[in-house]
Amino acid sequence: MKSSFVPLVCSLALVAMLAAGATHWWSVHQLVAGRASEAAPLAVAPAQAAPPAPVAIATPQHASTAAKPVVAVAIQPEPAAPRAESTVDPSQREFFTSLINELKEVRKQNQELHDQVAETNRDLMELQFRVDTHSESFRPLKVASEPATLESELNGVLPPKALPAE
Repeated sequence: MKSSFVPLVCSLALVAMLAAGATHWWSVHQLVAGRASEAAPLAVAPAQAAPPAPVAIATPQHASTAAKPVVAVAIQPEPAAPRAESTVDPSQREFFTSLINELKEVRKQNQELHDQVAETNRDLMELQFRVDTHSESFRPLKVASEPATLESELNGVLPPKALPAE
């Protein structure tokens, strides 16, 4: 007799995860649908000395019988951001300029190393080995395989793998 405890727990966990995912999707769907029905494009007025008057935005009518109220939105101009130069501390400015200079040096060194690696690769590609066959120290490799004893072949090496049976 098999125990059905593990499949039952897994099934319940799966159902709980699916339910949580579905409720999250539904709440996000309702939130997006609610914002889409209430949102209307707003025209941003340029910054003026006088504050702008509230703008009335009518929401579109849907198939529902109840009319949605008119939403009044006042658009306030944002204050101009102070210039970055006036708010930067001189010690910070010095730190950042030294940091930028160090980054430029690192970039230069990186480029130099890149060029050196490229030269080395080019030199390695041109490298050729030549054998002087007329030298007294030249000995050609053995072409014919001679039967070697098993003890001489196994000096620290595993024996050859056995062929599979057919």
